[in-house]
Amino acid sequence: AVKLNPLQPQIPLRFARHFAVRDPATAFQFLHAVDYSDGNEDETRRLTGQALEIAWQADRRPDMLWTVTPDTGLGLMTLADFALGKGLSKLAWQACNQASNRVADLERARCFLRAGYPAEATNAIAAIAADPQARLLVIEAALRAGHYAEAIQLGERFWQTSHWKHSLVQPFVRPE
Repeated sequence: AVKLNPLQPQIPLRFARHFAVRDPATAFQFLHAVDYSDGNEDETRRLTGQALEIAWQADRRPDMLWTVTPDTGLGLMTLADFALGKGLSKLAWQACNQASNRVADLERARCFLRAGYPAEATNAIAAIAADPQARLLVIEAALRAGHYAEAIQLGERFWQTSHWKHSLVQPFVRPE
């Protein structure tokens, strides 16, 4: 079906959904035939999510999810999100790790944080440590790791170097 009509990736997904419980091997054959190459990021994320859901129905082994995940940054991040939704934090960590040099460091760091790996989140943004969003993420990672004193110090340092630093020390007073 895919070879005859490659513009409709829903066709193999529908067949895969039909066979997911009855014949998982056939379902995976259809899942492997899904074409993710239309270039639309939202559509690719949606299709990948559907394929992962069907694969999970057919076989609850996390390693089987890798076989239907596109080998792209978007595919890996979609796998990480799916894994987190299913409580598979180790699989999410693996997907975030594989996304190195394929997605922005900040996106990978957020993925590591959501998966419960604050040290990896901090390591992922080492190259962009001066970026304000990266600095805030480091503070969040310290909090999640239980390093409260460090998080407070980092937060104070961040606040003192921001352009809002005077608003806390000297609150805004409306001129009369």
